[in-house]
Amino acid sequence: MDSNDKLIKLIEEKLIKELTEFNQTRDKLKGELNEQEKEIENIKQQLEIIDLLENKSFLPREGDTISYKLGKILLETNLFNFYRLPKRLWALNRYAKYRKSIIKQENNNSISHIIEKCENKKNPAEIRKENKNEELINTGLTEKIITILSITNNQRLYMYNKIAPTYHLIENNIWQLNNTKANIFIIDSVWSGINNNWEYALLSDGINSIQSRKLKDVIDTIKAKSIPIVFVYNEKEIHYNKFKSIMAFSDIILTSNISALDKVSVDFKDKKSCYLQKSLYLEYCNPHNPLNFFEKNNVIYLGEYDKNFNDDDLDLLEPFLSLPNNELTLIHSDISHNKLYDKYPGRWDIIPSNMEFTEVINKLKSFKFSLFISDTEERDIPQKIIDSLVSGVPVISTRNTYLEEKFKDIILFIDSPTQLHEIVEKYENDRWAHARLAHKGYRFVMNNFSTHSLKANLQREICGKAINSDNNPLISIIMASMREFYIDRIITNISRQTYKNKELIIVTQNFSEIGLKKLQEKLEKIDDLVNFKIIVNNSEDTLGERQNQAASYANGSLLAKFDDDDFYFDNYLADMALPFQFGDYDMVGKAEVFFYLEALDKTVLVRDGRAAYREMDFVSGATFVIKKSTFNKLGGFIEVNQSEDSNFIKRLKESGGKIYSSDPFNFVVFRSKDVSNHTWQQKAEAFANPSLHVGNGIPEEITVI
Repeated sequence: MDSNDKLIKLIEEKLIKELTEFNQTRDKLKGELNEQEKEIENIKQQLEIIDLLENKSFLPREGDTISYKLGKILLETNLFNFYRLPKRLWALNRYAKYRKSIIKQENNNSISHIIEKCENKKNPAEIRKENKNEELINTGLTEKIITILSITNNQRLYMYNKIAPTYHLIENNIWQLNNTKANIFIIDSVWSGINNNWEYALLSDGINSIQSRKLKDVIDTIKAKSIPIVFVYNEKEIHYNKFKSIMAFSDIILTSNISALDKVSVDFKDKKSCYLQKSLYLEYCNPHNPLNFFEKNNVIYLGEYDKNFNDDDLDLLEPFLSLPNNELTLIHSDISHNKLYDKYPGRWDIIPSNMEFTEVINKLKSFKFSLFISDTEERDIPQKIIDSLVSGVPVISTRNTYLEEKFKDIILFIDSPTQLHEIVEKYENDRWAHARLAHKGYRFVMNNFSTHSLKANLQREICGKAINSDNNPLISIIMASMREFYIDRIITNISRQTYKNKELIIVTQNFSEIGLKKLQEKLEKIDDLVNFKIIVNNSEDTLGERQNQAASYANGSLLAKFDDDDFYFDNYLADMALPFQFGDYDMVGKAEVFFYLEALDKTVLVRDGRAAYREMDFVSGATFVIKKSTFNKLGGFIEVNQSEDSNFIKRLKESGGKIYSSDPFNFVVFRSKDVSNHTWQQKAEAFANPSLHVGNGIPEEITVI
């Protein structure tokens, strides 16, 4: 064998040896990568399932998934790709961490087990779909009602647009009628309509007027198109006969006046008729942005919105004109039908008849009370009462049997002007008594009236079945606790909530087996708790990580952050859910908060002032309710043990999120005399000095409604 052959043989042996070592290294790396692939695949599958359930916009395409990227690298097993593996795996690891930051998943090495409620457990999808933007039209209704043509006013037009696209009938309407695709023609009992286009056209005594003849032509055209005509009667019973002629042309008659409904059932036996609950105009009427209590005037008497002031009202009102000007302000949009104006010209604040409804409500909200003059036998709930209460303005009314039955403990009923004077004096400087009364009225109306009532009536009468107008989305209470001695308080806070559609996800740390069993058994006894999960996590995870972990299991469209030591009274959740109905808010919290200082045995109000019922840049991190979709977009809490909540609120505001500050009621922060029990270790004096003293102990007569 010559020297060249020897050299070739040596090279071959070296190459074979290196190739063998290379193959061994590759097999070893493949084995290690196999394990990493399984772990990453597990994370990827869990994240993608959650993405699908949440309908996330960041759901990756197939080519963007972690498994695809890793598989592609492993398949391209040439030498160059092996050099690239560490960099590729590092990038995949970063991507996995980013995905995990959206909703932190459980770490199998740190979670011992999960305890959950199984019996009678409902499918969250059956409870309620996430309420991102609630559909304005029920699916069944859409098939029958596409658009609405109406004769109405601006206030009611807003309501009809909540049902379906609505167009008011203009004066020169031939083209509009010939081209309409409306499925329903609604006529309201208005006196003039938008821009006075139909002034007195609907009234029986104006049946031969030019406007009424135009209306008759409209009705003939509508009937020829086989479009059902719905007449909505919104007036007092005293005006019933004035609208009988237009009722005769209608197919369906709806009214909220019980007395008028009785007459309709007798006079029009051949027509469909039913009770129509008063509706909420939440776009205009809500408690948002009130004046400071001490800046408000006392009592407003708000005249009719659209010129139908009648002598009976004025006769009932006149005795109240003896009250001082600073106690009662009388406001009306038209004096031509007001015999008291000439008699008491200095008592009236005249507003333009074309004043926007929002301006009328803003004027209403500048008063502590509104006065309603009622016929004792009238069986109707005036829209003005609904508008006033839901705007946070308590109502004082003369006696009415029907109203006293419907609004017991909500409206203040009086027999004389003297009693009104006494009410003004009683509440003049008692902000808490007034705030509680206003809150009760706002809550009562929000819970008992609806923007869906007209839709439900039309669905039933036109489509043959009523719609589900449930305004109570599933709320997921999330909580992290390392203090087993607070189990009883946790159970009390959850079990007394009047809000029914709720679930609890609690992450425990270092609870004993006895404690876990006690917690589970007590939670199982709460009948109206839709679902619960106890996640046992005895690792060193931060408070922020634990709260994210709880949120990752939430089924609700709203997340409610609860602490284990604070006090959440009966109507806490129910009240915190209400602002989501009238505002496009991402978070509802409390900028004014009651603190119970155990070391001093007293309750104070922190941040007293103009912080309730308005949008704020910041609310207390101790308690809030947030849309789950917003929580996920922000990636949850940062992974720290302190200030994770305040940091989250700051990031929410910086991202353009809308934060609404509710009132301070039904929640009290507990500050233990042992500051080591708190992550925020401030002494009681730090809270007491700049704050408003509310009472000794926890004065529930002030803090709880």
